[in-house]
Amino acid sequence: IKFLLNFSSETVDDDFMTKMLEKMALLKSFTPSSFIKDFAKTKYLQGVALRCFWILALKRQIICDLAVPLNMNTKFYLSERNYEKY
Repeated sequence: IKFLLNFSSETVDDDFMTKMLEKMALLKSFTPSSFIKDFAKTKYLQGVALRCFWILALKRQIICDLAVPLNMNTKFYLSERNYEKY
């Protein structure tokens, strides 16, 4: 949780975030590593997408087991409220 709090003052483009959530809705589960590689093809966009990924996790738009340390292989899922939207 401390790691995610580093992103509390960050912002991201709403359209970019929506595109990520739409892509996530097509997946049963995903890791930061696999999702970023599939979603963003350039190093720059991968950096933007990774920052957005952690913001989505902080805002509970995507969820995981927070009882274990976060890493690039942590399994995430779209939150229930987002399944209705996307």
